[in-house]
Amino acid sequence: MAASSNSSLSGSSVSSVYSEPRSPRELPKYAEEYQPPIWKSYLYQLQQEAPRPKRIICPREVENRPKYYGREFHGIISREQADELLGGVEGAYILRESQRQPGCYTLALRFGNQTLNYRLFHDGKHFVGEKRFESIHDLVTDGLITLYIETKAAEYISKMTTNPIYEHIGYATL
Repeated sequence: MAASSNSSLSGSSVSSVYSEPRSPRELPKYAEEYQPPIWKSYLYQLQQEAPRPKRIICPREVENRPKYYGREFHGIISREQADELLGGVEGAYILRESQRQPGCYTLALRFGNQTLNYRLFHDGKHFVGEKRFESIHDLVTDGLITLYIETKAAEYISKMTTNPIYEHIGYATL
C-alpha cells in the first residue's frame, strides 16, 4: 500500500558518481553526498507528513481474541461503535470482528475525516490486499502513507508516469 523505492541500477549515472559505502564508517560521508532526485524528495516529504498510527486499546479483556491480534482488538462491535471509539482522530485504528460475518475481521481506520473499514486477513502475516506485513502496526503505517500520498500527490504521480525523467538512470532516449 505504500510507495516503494527501486534499488539503484548498476551502471546508472547515480552509481557512477556516488559509490556505495563499503564500511559503516563511510555511511555518514555517503549520506551527505547523496542527493535523491527531486520527485523522490517530494514523495519522501509526503511520507513524513502522513498521519501516524494510533492504536485504540480495548479497556477490557476480549474472549476468543485471535492470538495474532493485540489489545487493539475489540471483539464483535458494529461499524458505528467502531467509529465512536476512533473519536475522529486521524490515524486511529481498531480491529473488530464483523457482526454481519462472524469469524471475519475488520480493520477500522480513521483517515480523511471518515472511518474506513477493511476486511483483514492473516496467513502468518497480516494483509488487506496483496502486500503482507509482520504486524498490524506496519500494515496501518503503510496504509496511512499510501492513502496520504494518493490524496496529496495523485496529479503529481500521474505526471511522473506520463513524463518520466530518464537522466538519473543512465539511459539515453531516441
